[in-house]
Amino acid sequence: MSRIYLLLVLVLAGCGESSTAETSRQVLAEQTEYISSVPSQYFRKAEKRGQVIAEHYPSKDYTTGEAITKTAYVYLPYGYEESPRYNIF
Repeated sequence: MSRIYLLLVLVLAGCGESSTAETSRQVLAEQTEYISSVPSQYFRKAEKRGQVIAEHYPSKDYTTGEAITKTAYVYLPYGYEESPRYNIF
């Protein structure tokens, strides 16, 4: 009797996997339906480029508690002017 239950469980489990796999393929197809290649004009260099600067700031290593310096890379857009309203440091 226990063999019949085991066989029934295995058959039902196998059916669930097939259905799940089919559903996964369907969802993937729906998600990728609107994907296209990146237009070539997206790779042109901008005429008015900003710049990336490195800002160093004090922090601590939370595992040891010792003081360390971390680095944040910040993009400054074209035409950025340093003034008190921008600076938070």
